Amino acid sequence: AWLYRQYPTTGKIPKNTSRHMVIRFQSSFVPKRVLIVSKVSRYQFERIREGDISDDEFKKRVLERGSNYEKMIKSHEKNKRVEMQVIDVLNRNKIDFRVVN
Repeated sequence: AWLYRQYPTTGKIPKNTSRHMVIRFQSSFVPKRVLIVSKVSRYQFERIREGDISDDEFKKRVLERGSNYEKMIKSHEKNKRVEMQVIDVLNRNKIDFRVVN
């Protein structure tokens, strides 16, 4: 199904595709709709908990509690990057999806 959708006119498999990937793609389950359950990062949780304060004030409070602010931000950004990659793949394959927290 995947190969047909990717190469509908020729049905040919690109030369650089490994045999393992061809077998996997030919037998893969292709959903029509997907529900993405997005993880609430620690950064998001802390921002909600602190309310409406500036970024500088938020960073100050996090550091005062002894938390690693930079690590918290990097983890949040990584989670969001992966979420966007999944969304991109779903969009490219024309699969309906919804993201919930």
